[in-house]
Parts: sequence; structure tokens; C-alpha cells
Amino acid sequence: MSGGQAAVAYRPSHTTQGTIASRPAAIRLLGDHNFAGNRPGPMRAQRGPAAHATPRTRSAPQTSHNASKVWVWLPTPTHSDDVEISTRGWKVAHPQWLVGTLVCVVALLALTPVLASGRASDKSIAWAANPASQPAAHAPEPAQPASAPAPQKETGVKSQPPARRYELLGAPTLSLAQIETVLQQYGSPAVGHGQGLYDLGLRYGINPAYALAFFVHESGCGTRGVARFTHSVGNIRWTAGYDNYEGYRSYPTWEAGIEDWYALITDLYIDGWNLKTVDEIIPVYAPYGDNNNPPGYIASVKSLVDSWRGK
Repeated sequence: MSGGQAAVAYRPSHTTQGTIASRPAAIRLLGDHNFAGNRPGPMRAQRGPAAHATPRTRSAPQTSHNASKVWVWLPTPTHSDDVEISTRGWKVAHPQWLVGTLVCVVALLALTPVLASGRASDKSIAWAANPASQPAAHAPEPAQPASAPAPQKETGVKSQPPARRYELLGAPTLSLAQIETVLQQYGSPAVGHGQGLYDLGLRYGINPAYALAFFVHESGCGTRGVARFTHSVGNIRWTAGYDNYEGYRSYPTWEAGIEDWYALITDLYIDGWNLKTVDEIIPVYAPYGDNNNPPGYIASVKSLVDSWRGK
């Protein structure tokens, strides 16, 4: 091998393997330096086979100096497949150890930015989980006042008006002329007494439309049943203190019969039992047990009041 070319890595022959395995491996450092220290063991500066020597085991590389060369001691190769690489000025045993070390160093340098970004992400996650731990520089800005909601477009579906309660207490929803018109339509014997029906409704605070609706449903405005003889707008069952006609109260005039109905609804149903609506009053006023149909009665009164309200 010439002095100006680097030697190619080779497998030592059988004659040299024992020599390589028995001598300490060394790396020659470039340059001529003088270091103070004692040589740890036999060493040869030339490139020939080294003399047999038992290398000392050190936890750290040791150096020794020659007049013109410096050597570093490495662990003695013990495997027959160890390869020795020679160059012009230095030789290295166990190159795979050195290459592995260099690969680890390069990998660590390459992973340093990734690890740093990972720590930053961990901090961001911690701040998101616990906003109170965030530094003042990252404190969220105060929320801006919400703007007024935009007006909603009309969808064409009109909201349903609240359902009527059909309370008997209230102002009149039909006029005196309308009352007289209804009495005439039924051919009632009470025609001409509409004034009493209207005025007594105002006195008791009850809408006279309900009194007229009861009168229509009970006897067709006095054209059917016992009402033709009792002058009663509501066919009230007989009780002591009243004239009796076949089990019903009987009155001398239509005005007396009209006023007794207003008094009964006000004193007993509204003030006494706190029943104020058509749905509450009729099941008690005309129960099933007296051969009545309360749901049909309720529907009839509501329908009549609504029809008169629209006129």
C-alpha cells in the first residue's frame, strides 16, 4: 500500500486475526502534540503488527504521547469479524461503534426542534384546560356587547290568537237591537222584553249574550217546554220560596224570570262555587243525571255567543 492512498477495509487473515485481537486498538490523532502523562502499556508507533500486550480497562480513553504521535486507547476487539480501517495517517478499530455514535448525535440534533415544539404544545394544552393559569399577555379580551338581533322575516304563518275562556262576567258583546232581533227570529213570547235582558246584565256584570244563549238552548226563547208557562229563561228547578210548576220555578213576568237567572249565576256559581266560565258552569247547571248532555250544551252556548259577536 502506498503512503499517499487510503487503505480499503478488509477482513484480517488467520495469521493477523490473533495479533489484532491481542493488541489494544488505538486511534491516532492528527498532528504532532506533546501531552503530559504516562503511557498505560506497550505501544508501537509503526504500522506493523503490535507486540502482545494486555490492555488496561479504563472508563475513559487514555492518551500517551510519542515524540511525534498521539494515541487514544479503545477497547480491544474480541470478535473475529472486527474490521480495521486504515488511512494514511491513522487507523480505527470498531468503526460501527463510531458510526452508531455519530448517527445518535445527528438524530438528537434533528429532534431538538420537534421536542421544543412539543413542549410548547403541552403548554398550550395546559392553558386551554386551565385559563386561569395563562400568563397575563394571553388573557382573553373582554367580550364585546352583542348587537341587536336582526328582525325575523314573516313566514306567512299567523300565530293563533289565545283561546277564549268564555267567562260570563264581562261587558255586553251584543246590543239591545241585536237581542230583540234574536227574539223575533225565534218567535219568542218575550219579544219586547230585550231591554230587561240587557239592563239586568249590566247590573250584575254578566254579558247578556250568555243569558240569551241559555234561553235559546233551554226552550228556543220560551217557545218549547214548561218555559211557555213559567217565564223562565233557564228552566231552573224548583226550590222553596218560589212558585212551583211541574218541578220548576215559575215567575209572574219575564223580567222576574230574567233577574232570577242572573242572581242565581252570580250568587251561587260565581261567588259561591267560583265557577266563572261556560265549561265550568254548565256541567253543574245541567248535569248528566238530569237527562242533559253537558258537552253539547257547552258547544251550543259558545257557538251562539260567537255568532252574535261577529255581527
